[in-house]
Amino acid sequence: MGSHRKSRRSSSGSSEGSEREEFHGGGYLADVNLKVDGGDNEGACGFLVLCPTVLEVRKQEVLEYFLKINGNYNPPLAEMTYTPSATDCLERPLHVVQRLLREENVKVEQVPAILQTVFAAPEDFSKIPLLNNESHRSLPDRTLVRFRCMVQDNSFEEQLAVARMTVRHKDTNEVSSISTLYMDAAPEDEWDVEDVEENLGPNDVMSKRPFFCVNVPGETSWAQRAWAGKDIEGGDGGAKVAADSKLRVKIPILGDTGAVAAIVKTYEPNGEFRLNETFEIVGVIENRRCDTSSGVSESAAENGADDFGAGGEEQSFFDELPRIHAVFWRNLDCAVPALHNDEEARRQVAGIDISMLRESLLNHMETIFMGDRLAAEYLLLYLLARRQEHSPGAPVGHFPVNFCKIEPNWPTSQHLHEFLTSIVSRCHKLPLTLEKLNTGTWYAPSMERVTADLKGVDIGLWAGELQLANGTKLMIDETTLDAGNLQSQGTLNISHLGELVRTGSLPYIVRYGEMRLPLDVSSLILSQGRSMFQPEIVVPVAPAGDAPLPTPVPASLLDDARLFLAWMRQEEYSLPDDLRTTIANEFAAQRASERASGDSIVTTPAGLSRQLEVAKLVAKSFGLRALDAECWERAKELERKRMARVHQLPKNAGAAEVDATGR
Repeated sequence: MGSHRKSRRSSSGSSEGSEREEFHGGGYLADVNLKVDGGDNEGACGFLVLCPTVLEVRKQEVLEYFLKINGNYNPPLAEMTYTPSATDCLERPLHVVQRLLREENVKVEQVPAILQTVFAAPEDFSKIPLLNNESHRSLPDRTLVRFRCMVQDNSFEEQLAVARMTVRHKDTNEVSSISTLYMDAAPEDEWDVEDVEENLGPNDVMSKRPFFCVNVPGETSWAQRAWAGKDIEGGDGGAKVAADSKLRVKIPILGDTGAVAAIVKTYEPNGEFRLNETFEIVGVIENRRCDTSSGVSESAAENGADDFGAGGEEQSFFDELPRIHAVFWRNLDCAVPALHNDEEARRQVAGIDISMLRESLLNHMETIFMGDRLAAEYLLLYLLARRQEHSPGAPVGHFPVNFCKIEPNWPTSQHLHEFLTSIVSRCHKLPLTLEKLNTGTWYAPSMERVTADLKGVDIGLWAGELQLANGTKLMIDETTLDAGNLQSQGTLNISHLGELVRTGSLPYIVRYGEMRLPLDVSSLILSQGRSMFQPEIVVPVAPAGDAPLPTPVPASLLDDARLFLAWMRQEEYSLPDDLRTTIANEFAAQRASERASGDSIVTTPAGLSRQLEVAKLVAKSFGLRALDAECWERAKELERKRMARVHQLPKNAGAAEVDATGR
């Protein structure tokens, strides 16, 4: 597996090692003091974007270090006769690669580090065209591009290709041997293929791993603009897959009119990408149509290059899609661009008046629930929740919330969705209807589905509407669901959605059965009665009679709110030992009191665990990294009020006569 790790922050809050933005070109990661950050001892080089204050001082030192750790040959940067420019790398990246390999005796695995130094400054990196915002047909072939994406399918087999081939330049007749790094076909506009080796040794073959990648599902418009570094409204939507309707089955959200897809290829010894991981990939785009039998361009095949490409069905079926040969990439799990620079983000968060921001957000959220302050408090906690590692039985941090007693004619659903998309970077609304459940999209990804128009072609993993990236807020609206009968597809959809809500894991239907992938996808459910999915946190909404109508969050608060919520969501949290002891004593005393009185035992370990999770989120909502006594008391009061409302609900009050288990 590749090393796709998040930046570590010092628990003391210091900025040591924080001026970093992790980029990957293989198994190594490094920070500004040139220490290898837990990297494997094999793989290609990795790099990072240095902040401007250290960029010029450290560029030569960092590059020399990377060249040293990735091979025996270690030419000092000062001795290199060729220093690639940003323009050359953008417009003619393959020429840059060939020149480095041929003239500078650079090794293949050293190339990413050299190219990354060219774009180390943020202003240079932003010059790389973004595929999400450009039509792939308008991007010149074999130029450098960026693609912000999620891995939808990693089931394609490894591809083998010859590492070098002999070509003749069309203008000069010069014969030379070129590397096939970052290309599937020879650039026949300049070269004619003279020879491809038939007797290949281990060093004459390179491996590639293809991945089907799509734009990040549910990414909100403000987040798209923030990542692009510019206003992207009015764009043509990138490399849309609508040209081939058969490929729509690999797009998680079919209603996404701006769906973008590409085949991304990584090179040995880079690690594999995992399903649903999100990346910003920098690579060489290749748009040329391929011969359906060999995987190379038609003219190249005529010139004897038919053994060069990976070839086969994968290339022909996805022929309309661009291929991106990945050079380096960064993980986007943090979802908010500002968080990639820890020190700058910490500085900005420190300047926020958290008490004022918290109160302003609660006042706005209160209007969404027609004056219900308690519902607003739990919505704030929901925004801060983050699913973490599995513990035996249940995932830590999983916090699905059901806001019930919502009438279908209330504007709550619309206002809540508008608020979520303005404040979080990834959000998907899922209104439930019998028609959509029974005959619409499938919710779980599968490798077992077939349709007549595919004619037996295996396109790998079909997407499901719940195949979402980590950090996505999933808003499920049960108020749109009428009573009726579920058919087989609807039964499976309800079952898979219920599993995601309750356990935080999504089933993937594969050829040998099912596998379950843990996801940090937070479910928020609106329903009339209790949700049929039975999440642990149920908040009956109690509107006030004189509640004002919702208005958008003031623009002056939006940036602070987005940054604060994203920052605190991933911040470390601790429970002090003295408070831990106090809570344990309270729990024991309450249990003893219930036993002595002869009343039924209502104080349970599960209830304590829920209360501790609420307390953690309350503390984070005040910007705290450790629970204090005041937040613990506030959490207990919130839970007391919530449970008082829950006890007044009819026991079998469901949104509709549909069983979440499908029975």
